[in-house]
Amino acid sequence: MSDNVTVSNSPTSINADIPVRTLDKGTTQTQVVAIDYGAGGAENLTVPDFATETTLASIDGKVATEATLASINSQIIGGITATLNSDVLGAAVTAVRNNEVEISFFDSFNSDIITNTTASGGSATIVGGHARYRTGTNATGTAKGVSVYSCKYRPAHEQYCFFTAAFTTGVANSYQRIGLYDTNNGFFIGYEGTSFGVTLRTGASDTTIARASWNGDPLDGSAGSLFTRGGSPEAINLTYSNLYRIRFAWLGSASIYFEVFSPDGNWVTFHTIKIPNSQLDPSIQNPELPITIDIKKFSGATDLSLYTACVASGTTSADFPINETLNEYSLAKLTRSVITGETSAGGGGYVNVKVTPSGSLTIALGDIDGVSGQETMADSLPVVIASDQSAIPVTGTLSISTTGLATDTNQTTQISHLSSIDGNLIKADTDNVTIASALPAGTNNIGDVDVLTLPNVTLASQANPFTTAIPISDDGGSITVDGSVAASQSGTWDITNITGTVSLPTGAATETTLQNIDSKITTCNTGAVTISAALPSGNNNIGHVDVDTLPNITLASQANPFTSAIPISDDGNSITVDGTIAATQSGTWNLTNITGTVSLPTGAATESTLSTLDGKITACNTGAVTLTSQSNPFTSAIPISDDGGSLTVDGTVAATQSGTWNINNISGTVSLPTGAATESTLSTLNGKVTACNTGSVTLASQANPFTSALPVEPETVSTSSVSSTSASASSVTVLASNANRKLAIFVNDADKIAYVKLGGTASATSYSYKLQPNSTLELAQPVYTGVVDAIWETGPTGAMRVTELT
Repeated sequence: MSDNVTVSNSPTSINADIPVRTLDKGTTQTQVVAIDYGAGGAENLTVPDFATETTLASIDGKVATEATLASINSQIIGGITATLNSDVLGAAVTAVRNNEVEISFFDSFNSDIITNTTASGGSATIVGGHARYRTGTNATGTAKGVSVYSCKYRPAHEQYCFFTAAFTTGVANSYQRIGLYDTNNGFFIGYEGTSFGVTLRTGASDTTIARASWNGDPLDGSAGSLFTRGGSPEAINLTYSNLYRIRFAWLGSASIYFEVFSPDGNWVTFHTIKIPNSQLDPSIQNPELPITIDIKKFSGATDLSLYTACVASGTTSADFPINETLNEYSLAKLTRSVITGETSAGGGGYVNVKVTPSGSLTIALGDIDGVSGQETMADSLPVVIASDQSAIPVTGTLSISTTGLATDTNQTTQISHLSSIDGNLIKADTDNVTIASALPAGTNNIGDVDVLTLPNVTLASQANPFTTAIPISDDGGSITVDGSVAASQSGTWDITNITGTVSLPTGAATETTLQNIDSKITTCNTGAVTISAALPSGNNNIGHVDVDTLPNITLASQANPFTSAIPISDDGNSITVDGTIAATQSGTWNLTNITGTVSLPTGAATESTLSTLDGKITACNTGAVTLTSQSNPFTSAIPISDDGGSLTVDGTVAATQSGTWNINNISGTVSLPTGAATESTLSTLNGKVTACNTGSVTLASQANPFTSALPVEPETVSTSSVSSTSASASSVTVLASNANRKLAIFVNDADKIAYVKLGGTASATSYSYKLQPNSTLELAQPVYTGVVDAIWETGPTGAMRVTELT
């Protein structure tokens, strides 16, 4: 309705901003106005839906005072009335809030309920009755605490998070956060760089509302602020400990309230995120969230700290699903009761259930149905012995039937039989088989050669008439060689052991000479053999074969007429071999002793030479070797072949060295020749060599020979390239790949957070650096030379300013 109200004086409003205020409470709407009757004349005041003059007369003396209206005004939150006994949905709260997660920091951290992580000098400590999460002075210090358990969501019930917090005044390239959130969803308050505000995180994307854009109480001490002390507005000090609260009811679209407790004991809403009728998607994607405290720097030396004494989260519902998992930190109300049971005798009366002094139920075995023990052990229970059961003592006599069991006598007999078998077995796979008696006689003798039928042949002295080699075989027998055989080395011989005393070769270098070299050597190379001159000509052939003693035989030039090898046998005697035989080493030769004088090899370094070298050496070579040379006097070689068979030599053959023997390996113990250099001397020499190929050079201790400091020139660059790329909500390339890059500097000159990726196609979940607005990134060494992409949060303005040094 609309009526004209006549007042005697000109009315004025106590609150010039809101002369008429609509209050909503439940489904009832009431309009009130505060009027001051001044001294002016009569005035008509028309107020829609206002009380009539008759109504006013009936309530004369009952008009609300300014204090009452101020109290009502304090209950108005964004146009929605919320009484002290209602939740964020406007429903009356008849149940208490029920904590699901609660952590107090007056004692040590409990790792069962909170997980702390720190890096780059950050720390988490308990000090002065509260937790201190601290970055330290390191440029990238970080500290973070996350509750082990999350607050469970209950539909149509309020969800809340209470916490105390004190912040360090924010600095650029850092953040300080506390609230109910994880890496993907939730709500928190704190500093983002130098700006304090509230943040909604959904799908790992943050929307921050800075303090200047809050729609609630500014908390700045201005007139009308409800953050009061003794009724007077007071500016909040963010560096002091204050009690904060975040409330929401999710359902996908319920509003979120950020509140702080005033010095006068009232909850003051400083911002509300009004979700209803504002968007398609839910406010967050998952409402079951942990409590998180997080502080981090990206640059600078400011030591930031975020303090909190206690945190808690829960819902206004005391009900949980039957299958809800409980742990030792699950909160529950204490319930005390007495258990009674109906007796099975005496008319079925009820009695209290008994317990032992430790609280366990007292149960008689006879009262348990289905228990059947042996007749001598009535009321017994069947028992299964555990796998880790310790020894159980047994008393009485234990009777065991021996039917079919192995007796001690039988086992002794079997052991004797097995020992006999073991001693008589022949290990055919690894042992040799012994033939007990001689092979029977016969005409097919092994190695038996009948030479009676061979024709008598007289050979004239001549050159070798054969165009192919004559194969010779001992037909499985053996050939005995009398006398000494000069053995020319073929291939490489491996000598296992040289024992006894090895005499120092005549003229060899002595320990004394090596000690003199030790004090003078300046450079030790790996050494190469130097041949000082061309090999001289001569007629002393290596491998000279004397054919003068060969019998005279004249053979027509022809191919080998024999179709198989001719077996030769010494019939138990011996065959003398004249001349030199090239002996190819088979297996390993062990030389027991080398006695007498070992002649110095031709051209080897002598003591005299080394003494001269002692005074002149600047590089250590292995010595010079001089070899003589001559032509071969023979017009052709006499080829000998065993035609794929083998020649066996019986007995011991005295091998006279012919030519130079190259010994590849000597294993076992080799006695040091008399006068040879010792390990002690060589070890000392090793420590004094000033430069040895890849080795390190050690300088003797000495005073600084330089009269001034040695200049050290740092690496410098003279070329820089400055570019700008407009901020975009889609991935863009801000710096192309450049193999010559020495350094790159990025400045996020935009109003949104930039996600910078060292690589192609950046996103909010695939990035290397997260740059706050107006923050700077300098690539670390070794510098990355590939492509750099970036993407900004939705609706950015500005650009990425890039400086590249090459």
